[in-house]
Amino acid sequence: MLAAPDHFRARHFRASEVPYAERFPAWRSLLNRWLLDADVQPAGSRPFHAGAYLRVLPDVRFGWGTLGGSVYRRSRAHVVNDNDDLFLLVNLAGRMTALRRDEEIDLSPGDGYLMSCAQTAGCGWPEGVELLCLRLGPEAAAPLSRNPGSPVGRKIPSENGHLRLLTRYVRLLDDSEPLESAEARALVTRHICDLAALAVGAAGDEAEFASERSLHDVRLRTVAGHIDKRLSAALSLETVAGCLGISPRTVQRLFERQGTSFSEFVLARRLARAHASLAAGAANGRTIGDIAMACGFGDISYFNRSFRARYGATPSDIRNRHRM
Repeated sequence: MLAAPDHFRARHFRASEVPYAERFPAWRSLLNRWLLDADVQPAGSRPFHAGAYLRVLPDVRFGWGTLGGSVYRRSRAHVVNDNDDLFLLVNLAGRMTALRRDEEIDLSPGDGYLMSCAQTAGCGWPEGVELLCLRLGPEAAAPLSRNPGSPVGRKIPSENGHLRLLTRYVRLLDDSEPLESAEARALVTRHICDLAALAVGAAGDEAEFASERSLHDVRLRTVAGHIDKRLSAALSLETVAGCLGISPRTVQRLFERQGTSFSEFVLARRLARAHASLAAGAANGRTIGDIAMACGFGDISYFNRSFRARYGATPSDIRNRHRM
């Protein structure tokens, strides 16, 4: 059985930080302890490399990273010591094959594959892959298992919009999301489970409930996360919507339901970043103009006016206040 969570912070694995001879055994130990017990063997001609990120919550576990060539097989011995969790793999980049009995299922970038931890299965990639993994506990997995059309043991195509949204959302949950409170962990778990249910084809009341409950929250958080990572660049409603594969009108509605607009949200996030830089002393050696430009403001006069309107003080006031 997997180890119980001892904390909810991110776990990182970087093969470059481990002596070469110990890299693959260290990776196998981490995988078997926290995510999925399996027989793991290196594959391909290149030295094994890995860089992975893992989060372990009470009811869901997820991670992603870049892994060197390897093969993962779950035998009957692994299965009898496991439970009825569901395990979702998403190929983010590279050549990947899922193994189900004697069948090989090729997964192109963006494709997913859902398997039950109660069944023998496996996967592999010859040279390397970028991969996202999601494990759903018994309670979270139950509605998916009950679904008559559940694609357990089958490929979920990359065209599945809910799978794409799930992938983006999970990858937002990096070190900036400590998930220290039980409420935060419960909310993330709910979002992930609802999106997974929609991605694998939940029907009827379950689909309607999942859609109503989480789609707005997840889409808003995904859009906001995308914006936050690109504040220094030019941002428009159309470019953000295009990058996320949704319509500009959908993005507009997300912010309207929050009582704001796309442009107001971007301005607020840019001002907040500038304020944080000034208050944290990050302005040392940089002019206020430098900070404004780094936060996406091309017009310094506009930045000064907007900053004062928002905080009731000038950028110089904030910088000088925190130098004292």
